[in-house]
Amino acid sequence: MPPSYPPMPSAYAVKVPYEKTAHRVLAEEGRILSYLSRFPAAERYLVPYYGQDTRTDALIMGYMPSTLDSLIATDLNTRDETDRAAMLADIFPHIATNLLDGLAWLQDKSCIHGDIKPSNILLAVNPSTHTPHAVFADFSAAILPSLPVDGSKKTNKPMGGATWDFMAPDQLTSTSTPSFEADVWALAMSILILVTGASPYERVAPNAILKREILKQGAPLDYVSAGENGVRSVLRLGALSRGLGFNFKKWVGKVLVRDERQRLGMNEWRDELADVLM
Repeated sequence: MPPSYPPMPSAYAVKVPYEKTAHRVLAEEGRILSYLSRFPAAERYLVPYYGQDTRTDALIMGYMPSTLDSLIATDLNTRDETDRAAMLADIFPHIATNLLDGLAWLQDKSCIHGDIKPSNILLAVNPSTHTPHAVFADFSAAILPSLPVDGSKKTNKPMGGATWDFMAPDQLTSTSTPSFEADVWALAMSILILVTGASPYERVAPNAILKREILKQGAPLDYVSAGENGVRSVLRLGALSRGLGFNFKKWVGKVLVRDERQRLGMNEWRDELADVLM
C-alpha cells in the first residue's frame, strides 16, 4: 500500500541540499520520514512530511512557525521572572507531554532520532485548545535499524550529527553509536533548558577541550547553579516546581545520571510525569 500523506497545507517548508554530501543525507532522511509517516497519527509526533523532489532531493514538509529554541529565547527569556514563571507553568505540561509521548512513539517504531535539541523541536498552536503542540523535526541523524537499507547507501553511523550539550556522556567517544537511551538523555536536557532558559554548560569552560571533559562527567544538574546564570536558573527550577506541585529537578535527574543502568526508562519516566500532572 502506498504511504498516506496528510493534505498539503497553505504553507510548507522545503529542505534543500546545499552541499554535494547533503544529497545522501536528505535521501536517508526522506526514507525515514516516509516510513514513519505511514503510521496513523504520525502528525502528532513529527513534522508533517509530503515527499521528496527527485529533481533536487529537497524534502517537502509542513511549515510550523516556531521552535522550542525560539520559544525559549523570544517568548520566555524576554519576560520578567514572574511572568516567565506563570507562562512556563501554563505551557510546560503540554510541551513536555507532547515530547515524551512523541519519543515513546518513535521508540515504538524502532527509530533513534540522534539529534534531539530545542532547535529540532517544532511548535504550533492547537486550534481547538489554543495550547502549544510540539513535534520532532530534522531526522538527518536518525537511524531506523528495522528498515531495510539499500546496500549502496548503507553507513555504519548516522550521516548527521548530534550537538555536544545534549549528548549523553557515553556518546562522547569516537566509538559510540546513537541509542534509544541517548535520545532520552537529549530530551531530558532539552526539557531542562526549557525550564532554566540556558544550557547548564554555558560558559563553564574556556575552551572546547575542557568543555568536552566536563560533559563526559554526565552531571549537568551539578552545573545548573554555576556561572553567571546559575542563581537565576536555580530560582527558575524552584518556581516551576512550586507552580506545578512537583519536584522537577528530582524528576529530570532520574534520567540525567552518568551510569546508564541507573537511568529511569522512557516509559517509566513518562508515567511519573503523567502521575504528577493529573
